[in-house]
Amino acid sequence: MLKFMTFFTMLATTLIGCEQSSFEGAAPSLPVQPVPVVPIEPEPQLLTEFFDARPEPQDKPKVDVLFLMDTSGSMIEEKDAVETKLQEFISKFDDSLDYHIYVVGSEIGYVGIFPDYIPFDINLGDLTDSERVTKIDEPVDSFNALQVFYNLISEEDSPLVLRQDATLEVVVISDDNPITLEETNFRLDHPALLEYKQLFLDDIIQFPLQSAELIRLLDENFSEKQIHFNGFIGNENSVNTATCVVQNIGQDYIDLSIHEKYTGFTADICSDDWNSKFDDLAFTIIDQNSAQKYALQQVPSKEIKLNLYINDVLIDEENYTISENEIVFNQSLEPTEGDSIKIIYLGL
Repeated sequence: MLKFMTFFTMLATTLIGCEQSSFEGAAPSLPVQPVPVVPIEPEPQLLTEFFDARPEPQDKPKVDVLFLMDTSGSMIEEKDAVETKLQEFISKFDDSLDYHIYVVGSEIGYVGIFPDYIPFDINLGDLTDSERVTKIDEPVDSFNALQVFYNLISEEDSPLVLRQDATLEVVVISDDNPITLEETNFRLDHPALLEYKQLFLDDIIQFPLQSAELIRLLDENFSEKQIHFNGFIGNENSVNTATCVVQNIGQDYIDLSIHEKYTGFTADICSDDWNSKFDDLAFTIIDQNSAQKYALQQVPSKEIKLNLYINDVLIDEENYTISENEIVFNQSLEPTEGDSIKIIYLGL
């Protein structure tokens, strides 16, 4: 019995020794590699503005509307339509705007030089005696509407007296477009245009101002003035009729009307529905000068976007416009008194 116990004692000792020996001879464990620390980018801070919707103010927004009427011979029917519709157009502003209307256009002084030109003047009828309507006798021909416009707003002795705090709405009515000297070459068979070209070369008349140069001049000299460009002009969808022929697409006028700073309304000059054209123009001008305006802390750009909420409901961008540092609600979705307006800027 003693021998049997001794055997098991020795066996146990041997096993324990083997176990200890196996741990003592094991390879050392690898050092733990530190986990790289990735800095957490802080979430961009969103600038938020809050407004309480205001009731309509007592003072109506001030707007000066400047019509530049091409009075070349091809525009007689359009001139008649303007004379007929102008008074009804103006009446739509009575409840919404503090307005003044200027109509620029008179008999072109090139008679005798251009045998094809038919001289005519604009007859304002009963509007002639209106304190809110002023006619400016300045010739506007097929090509020089933008030049006439800039001369009127920049010359010291100009008959155009704009109110400093009024938005300027420019409306060009023409079946043509400002033309470069080089562009006259494609119409050299037209004797009147040959004479017109010679007047440029002889410095008798000014070379027509075009949209790109006009934008540069406005940005340089009238950057604080709110200006919108509108027009009844030829566009790519125009269809010539017995009474209306588009001489050239009014691309310079279109470019101005879609510019982010000078956005306005244009319509096809050859469309016979002058009632709709004038109605759409009037409502656009009213919308662009809506009383529901709010100054913004930031000027939205490609880098700075915003979300706009009324009573915590996200509003589609089609229901408001952003111009410079101002947000303007379309009349179809103007906030009412008591509504809460929230603007969250993104990407700051």
